[in-house]
Amino acid sequence: MFALSRIAATVTAGALMTAPALANENNEPNFDYVGGSYVKVDVLDESIDGFAVDFEKSLTESFFFGAEYTDASDNVDFNVGDVEAAGVDLSADLLHVNAGYKFFNNGRTVVYGSAGYSRAEATSDISFVDGELTDSYSESESGWNAQVGVRSRLTTNFEVDANVRHIDIADDSDQAYSATGRYFLGDNFSVFAKYTHIDSDLSYAGVGASFHF
Repeated sequence: MFALSRIAATVTAGALMTAPALANENNEPNFDYVGGSYVKVDVLDESIDGFAVDFEKSLTESFFFGAEYTDASDNVDFNVGDVEAAGVDLSADLLHVNAGYKFFNNGRTVVYGSAGYSRAEATSDISFVDGELTDSYSESESGWNAQVGVRSRLTTNFEVDANVRHIDIADDSDQAYSATGRYFLGDNFSVFAKYTHIDSDLSYAGVGASFHF
């Protein structure tokens, strides 16, 4: 948590030095929306398709609530030479539920932090081409996460967000680095693209749309 505090302090200092002159315009970054997206997860040189749902709601001018759920599943074939030998049904999901605080807001840029509950679940079923099930694996674990980030409304229609999230589940911990670009089609609708990198074996990208309220 000390490292996260140092990151947050550095980001805040940078935002203070680059505060835009037009901060009094009503172009604050948005923290009130529900969105859905198609995601492609790259894990161990395999690509798995899935979806994600995310939600944020401002509770006060400074406090907000957020939740993010990602689910991916696919069938991966394994060959012996040119002959398909077995298939693996893979499924994985990840949930974060956080309470957050905006500790810097100049009207166009917000530096924020959040922390809360995390849960991860993974299953796999291995079968031969004749359909015989040979092995099955399932695991579900809970833990916590903490996040710091900066969100900026660069123009009336374009917003960017960059954040790092520390995830601690069971005996494992990881850092997820995410970047999102969002284009507003009006006051209530936007489209976005997002990329998250965890390590050399795991990353995912998504495109989707959100409703803002």
